[in-house]
Amino acid sequence: MKAAFLLLSIFSLLFSCATGSIYIAVEEKDAITKNFSDPNLKEKHMLTESVMKEIYSRFVSLGANFVKEGLGVMPLLDEKGTRMYYLKVLVRPKELKFDVNTTDPQKRFSQVVHIYLPNYLKGIKGEDLLNFDGLTFGIYWPVRDFSQCKDYGGFIEYAHFSLPKRELLQFLAGEKGLEEVLKVSEVLVSFNLEPPKSVRIEF
Repeated sequence: MKAAFLLLSIFSLLFSCATGSIYIAVEEKDAITKNFSDPNLKEKHMLTESVMKEIYSRFVSLGANFVKEGLGVMPLLDEKGTRMYYLKVLVRPKELKFDVNTTDPQKRFSQVVHIYLPNYLKGIKGEDLLNFDGLTFGIYWPVRDFSQCKDYGGFIEYAHFSLPKRELLQFLAGEKGLEEVLKVSEVLVSFNLEPPKSVRIEF
């Protein structure tokens, strides 16, 4: 009985109108990652901080919130173990939310890939990547029980797209389609509160 009560309590929290934890950056200072123990990351941040501020203003004007510390420098390793520095942009579009009763993870992810990802990538400019090797662009969205509440509660899903610089610049210049870029990109997703996993997108 105690276990059943605990499960009921968790379910009620996930799908009620309770506001729950707030993961959105309220101000620019909350969005930009600034604390680095690695001196190389700190140096890269200082070199690109003005770019971060411009990107923050640009995406806020597009109607996208940032995840806390969702804007900054992200270190990655390539297949040879060489360290690279990607621009990290993790957003939560204000209009993006899904009803748990009428969608499943694949349907939600498909809409994100085909509608929201290309729309919001337009907020990135080629010059933003001048001092980076690529872009890790993350989109976060809430999944809620709309019969209970559309504006609060539920749980968060996300997808991170790590896009190589050359292919991304070709996309931004209209020389390549997004499908071609994603074929050579790393994609990390988390659905239904599960641990993140790497996926391959099929078109």
